Amino acid sequence: MLRHALDVLVDNALRHGAGTASINHAVSEEVVTLTITDEGPGFAGNEAASQLQPLAIDGAPHGLGLPLAQRLIAAMPARLTITHAGPSPRIDIVLQRSVPAAH
Repeated sequence: MLRHALDVLVDNALRHGAGTASINHAVSEEVVTLTITDEGPGFAGNEAASQLQPLAIDGAPHGLGLPLAQRLIAAMPARLTITHAGPSPRIDIVLQRSVPAAH
């Protein structure tokens, strides 16, 4: 599920974003965070929340990528967040670790 969600999010960044798309990670004792970014304008205003709802254009569903990724992530011990402040949109997948980090 994680691989599929990452595929969807990277595809969205490449198709709908601008500039370089990247994936970064951060690891703590409790969580692993995967961050997907691009150099596009991001989401305006409250648009980030609306991106999690598919649209119907001429009766056909559009904008299914982010809702699909959110459903896949929600099925795991994880959450998906979208940051839209300023340029360079950021999507974080925060995965709960099942085994604490070794010291």
